[in-house]
Amino acid sequence: MILSTLEFGLDNDDENVCRESLIALGALAAAELRKQKSGGGSPTDSPLLVQTTQTVASFIVEGGSTSADNINDRPNALMVQLPLSPLGKCLRIVWKRLLFVDASGGEKNSAIVDEAADALLPLLQIENACFMSLGEETFEAAEKKGGRGVVVREALGQLTTARGLNAEVDRMNKRRFRRNLGEFVERVRAVVRSN
Repeated sequence: MILSTLEFGLDNDDENVCRESLIALGALAAAELRKQKSGGGSPTDSPLLVQTTQTVASFIVEGGSTSADNINDRPNALMVQLPLSPLGKCLRIVWKRLLFVDASGGEKNSAIVDEAADALLPLLQIENACFMSLGEETFEAAEKKGGRGVVVREALGQLTTARGLNAEVDRMNKRRFRRNLGEFVERVRAVVRSN
């Protein structure tokens, strides 16, 4: 129940609801990462990481169009079955919102990117397989939009390595990752959302 409420908040049109949900997701992901690093059990012990097969809309659509406001409502969206944990599903929702859903722009969008970065920094370490899958799916979407997958690959590399980023979830790394994510979103959105 709580996780479905979190998913609803992450996908909500209200910027404040989304921001607060990103803060909650960041806290959950950071706590789970600390637990894993301290040897607090295997990933299968955590209900946040138990994977189930779920049917979700792919970012790759028939005809290569990714310009609709709601990627889940498009009739030409490819439906795929993926093994996702609750945190993996949240990662997918945040990724979709940052790259494929219309943003209001301006300072509000920047605040969401910052909050998303704080949530994604630990989440990408916990859900690395899901992150790799999202990266590949985004690459394929960019390729279908005009062979611009190389931009996505370069941006993904910069997202996880630029500015001396490392695996720590501390203030300095959060600041670095916020800048990396802001640049990543700007570059990749331009590719996957272009007409």
